[in-house]
Amino acid sequence: REPYVGEFVPTRDESAFEPPQPDDFVPRRLKKRPSQALELRVTDFKAYLECPYRFLLGRLLYLESLDDAAEELDGGTFGTLAHEVLREFALGPQRDGADPEALRADLDHRLQTLVAARFGAHPRPAVLVQVEQLRRRLNAFADRQAARVAQGWRIFYVEDAAKPQRVQLDLDGRPFTLIGRIDRIDRHFETGRFEIFDYKTGDRGTAPGKAHHNRSGWVDFQLPLYRHLARPLGVEEDVGLGYIVLPKDVSQVDFLLADWSDDELREADEFAWEVARNIRDEQFQPIAARPTYNDDPYARICQVGVLR
Repeated sequence: REPYVGEFVPTRDESAFEPPQPDDFVPRRLKKRPSQALELRVTDFKAYLECPYRFLLGRLLYLESLDDAAEELDGGTFGTLAHEVLREFALGPQRDGADPEALRADLDHRLQTLVAARFGAHPRPAVLVQVEQLRRRLNAFADRQAARVAQGWRIFYVEDAAKPQRVQLDLDGRPFTLIGRIDRIDRHFETGRFEIFDYKTGDRGTAPGKAHHNRSGWVDFQLPLYRHLARPLGVEEDVGLGYIVLPKDVSQVDFLLADWSDDELREADEFAWEVARNIRDEQFQPIAARPTYNDDPYARICQVGVLR
């Protein structure tokens, strides 16, 4: 082909530079999936509320981004390492110990063992820094754990790494299975009261009430749904729900309980079942607003930032 040698006169079409509007994006209509029993993880409900279409892409079609360029622990890997240390501790001989020094020694040994097994004898410097940050959080946790044992609390149940909890529930006369991993359940040896906890290693240490509910209503159902998963373990209605937070500020490491009433928990169940109905009925329209998280692996599929 002959090269173009004529004069180039650019044209300016303002509409070409307008960002796409929510109505511009029509998600690809997928073929109806074969009829199957509905199974939902406790974390699926929040993912669906953030964006039903992204829920479809990630949770049902299993799409994900792959990247082998990491030189340090991302948030998920950091949290997984902390969970593994705390799980091994809760299964060990110091689980009911009230001596902070002994608890710190036990946690430190388990951390070192897991780091060596996962990252080898010579981890990257950035990983070593993060391990030391986790060590400081675990040291603070040892003090809180010892105080809790002195108050009469004992570890009753610890997550099964090989098999999650499953319970079958009724949804409009049709069964669906709820799946989840309860990190830890404590029981008071005098009163018999149970408290269900989820470990949180985020930098801020958000309280469970704020993480689950805001001005617009319920945004997560993880802890309320744990009530249903715990019933086969003998944990009944009178149960506390909370987080064990291990934030960057180690002075804020603590056991935080939500103060939801019975009516609020029933309301959470009603909203959660409505989400389950929408998923069962394949309601996966994209939301108008962009999700609250910044790292969106489905941005290109959903045409975020694509010029018209």
